Amino acid sequence: MPQGQDLSGFTLPVNMVFTASAGAPVQFSGIATTSDTAKSFVSRLVLQTVTEVLEQQGRSAGLPDDMISNILDQLTVQINYDPFECKTLSALKPGETMVKGVTMMNMLPNCIIVGNTVTALCKVVNGNGDPCVI
Repeated sequence: MPQGQDLSGFTLPVNMVFTASAGAPVQFSGIATTSDTAKSFVSRLVLQTVTEVLEQQGRSAGLPDDMISNILDQLTVQINYDPFECKTLSALKPGETMVKGVTMMNMLPNCIIVGNTVTALCKVVNGNGDPCVI
């Protein structure tokens, strides 16, 4: 993300980003603490979704359950996902649109979280506590 730009209009479960920020797992249940943990979450999610769809398609095609099971047991997924690292985190209540007092050094990306969902990214240009408006 270019310096000084904010990014909003997206949603990511906190499980799909990671942070090394102390205390984050307590404040944001499920947030990954490493890139590998976030990648594993995405991999499991993809495998679960593909499995559900193929199982449904197999049943619709009239395949016996043991054949469907044999097919599903052979599934593996390979993902190419580079999770975003949230250097700092700010929690907003639903409906709030401004994070005040964000003072970050070196333009660290601040993830804006509502509930358990990352909804925006804000980088403070001058680091003087200007609000991040989402």
